[in-house]
Amino acid sequence: NSLSMEGDIYRIKSEITNDIESLEEYKQRAYIMMENMKVSKELSAASIKQFQEKTISVRDILKVLERQQDTELNFLDAYLGYKRSLLSIMVNTHYDYENQIKLIDRFHKGIL
Repeated sequence: NSLSMEGDIYRIKSEITNDIESLEEYKQRAYIMMENMKVSKELSAASIKQFQEKTISVRDILKVLERQQDTELNFLDAYLGYKRSLLSIMVNTHYDYENQIKLIDRFHKGIL
């Protein structure tokens, strides 16, 4: 029984360590993608202006807008990965790191 408990503790520590690493990776990726989105939006705005001036084709503007959408989806994927990692850490530690409160205290205070 003690051996089983040690195995559980090791597994939980390992999961938390992996979740923290994932959290940091997703956080960095989300920041990079946020910057990429800014550049993509600027490029799209410039391309729309070029399209209105008839200096680029419909195909070209569609490619630019498609790349912008891909960049936004990549940001969303990174952000959701970050939130999933944070949730996994919360589940394994019973602590809400965003609000700095134990989950049991949230429950007792009626915060859901």
